[in-house]
Amino acid sequence: MTGREPSWSSKASSAARSALDLCSISKHRLWKRYLGPFAQIIGIDIDPACKALEEDQISIRIGDQGDPRFLQQIIDEFGIRNVKVNKS
Repeated sequence: MTGREPSWSSKASSAARSALDLCSISKHRLWKRYLGPFAQIIGIDIDPACKALEEDQISIRIGDQGDPRFLQQIIDEFGIRNVKVNKS
């Protein structure tokens, strides 16, 4: 890791990448427990079966995290959030 933040061309792409929790489904409950009762966890997956894992405080959206239009839809729906980004 170089310590430098990546540079994205559009404000929406940058905001989406910094605003969304892009972690694996197995970690959503861990984030929920860690962040507390007021956290809103937003997960993205390409597998439609993951939608069934939604629960209180955890929203799952199905789509490609590499698609700027899809990410803009997430921003439009949830607003810009300050949440940890995790690509594991």
